[in-house]
Amino acid sequence: MGATAHDAKVDELSWMAGSWTCQKWGGTYEEHWSTPAGGLLMGFSRLLVPGKSAFKEISRIEDTEDGMVLYVEVNPKREKAGNITAFPIKELTKEKVVFENLKHDFPQRVIYTKKSDGTINARIEDEGQPAEDFVFQKMKL
Repeated sequence: MGATAHDAKVDELSWMAGSWTCQKWGGTYEEHWSTPAGGLLMGFSRLLVPGKSAFKEISRIEDTEDGMVLYVEVNPKREKAGNITAFPIKELTKEKVVFENLKHDFPQRVIYTKKSDGTINARIEDEGQPAEDFVFQKMKL
């Protein structure tokens, strides 16, 4: 049984910690997450295409009075610098967390699922647009 959105705590996402990679959008997409501590999980992502970094994103998942919130700041080249979007938690189970902001254009939902083979599937979606899936393998550093 999953935790209610209000009761969910960042510590329950320890399975996300580490460095993850997949092939996406013509390059290597990396996502790196810290170990949860002090009610906070810090992360960053980047898309590496031959010769350059084509995309970057800074994220944090934080415990708040209203439950966990995923905050995402997208590459300033694609959107205004400092544009941070909040995605409050909608659902948490032992293997999956769903964050949702229906007022955001795309994505409206960010979903992380821990798979039995050790991979993590990240999915971004909303109504009316094709979803994007990222099947992350653990990186060897």
